[in-house]
Amino acid sequence: MTTCVLDASVAIKWFIPEVESEPARRLFRQKTRGDLTIHVPDHFFAEAGNILWKKVQRQALSRRDLAPIVRAVRATPDEVYSSSDLLPGALDLAKEVKETVYDGLYLALAVALDCELVTADRRLWNRVSSSPYRSHIRWVGHVE
Repeated sequence: MTTCVLDASVAIKWFIPEVESEPARRLFRQKTRGDLTIHVPDHFFAEAGNILWKKVQRQALSRRDLAPIVRAVRATPDEVYSSSDLLPGALDLAKEVKETVYDGLYLALAVALDCELVTADRRLWNRVSSSPYRSHIRWVGHVE
């Protein structure tokens, strides 16, 4: 079984057609087969909710469609980690790769678990993939 840290930007693509939705859905199929264990920091839910709310505001998603997606997002992770516990490492990583602390929490978890963070956040991917932490990040489009 494979382990990964999942960025909220990828989880949303499971439910809403967007660029890179098909590789994101490959991850979803791996999870449903039991071939993938997903870990997230606890702020994953707030980020996913924010993405969904923006889609409602832009009328790309109806309020009626929110409830089943929210239920599915809540069921996504196999393990949730406290942002408080990850914060010291996240601050160091955010400073080193010049990224936000929010994204640093995902990266700190991937480093702590010695696995990859799967992301659809192009800026995060660009910064981390050219850093010493490149082995801890995977672009969602590179999922097989």
